[in-house]
Amino acid sequence: MALKVLRLIERLGPPLWLDGLWMLLVLVIAGAMWWVHGGGLDPGAVYRFGKQYDINGETLQQLAVGITKICLVMLAASLFLLWGRGRRAVQMMCEKIPWAPAGLRRKVSAMIGTFAEGLSSLRDIRASAMVFVQSLLVWILVGWSMQIMAYGFEGMRMTLVQGTAITVITCIAIIIPAAPGYWGLMELGIIFGMRILGVETNYGRALGYALVTHSL
Repeated sequence: MALKVLRLIERLGPPLWLDGLWMLLVLVIAGAMWWVHGGGLDPGAVYRFGKQYDINGETLQQLAVGITKICLVMLAASLFLLWGRGRRAVQMMCEKIPWAPAGLRRKVSAMIGTFAEGLSSLRDIRASAMVFVQSLLVWILVGWSMQIMAYGFEGMRMTLVQGTAITVITCIAIIIPAAPGYWGLMELGIIFGMRILGVETNYGRALGYALVTHSL
């Protein structure tokens, strides 16, 4: 499967497939946030992290709604740039910003053009469907591996949906710049996901799971 994905990437070219995966990632995040808001959390529950941070379910649900709205706006903006007239209108607006240096305006306009060019790969329905299906399979397989790892810890049980949700949460966490190998942030994402989803409330066991999973 990995070789097929690489061959598809080679055929599409880097500028094209990167933006397609960008939109897929936004869709995955939006779906995860929608699932969290739709009943994945208890609004009245309080989730404690360490000795100083308490977050309740209602706050997390409000955050999920906000992130979902941001994702939908980004998707709408990406599709707008895919439309030729829309892209040119945005580029003209950027080039006419009075307070920005001319070099910066040209650079931003060129970046918008490059990004929009990458989105044009979405017009190839067959290629887009292949990228979507194979990427979805990768996400499910990673979520499944998280679920299988839970069987190595006595009394710990994790569903496939929870494993996939924890994977998404972890991917959001490692976006933050950090040490090589995402050490620290990956553990934080896994522990956070396990605790808010009710998979493991014991911090020590969750940390042990995160360290073993990351090491493997």
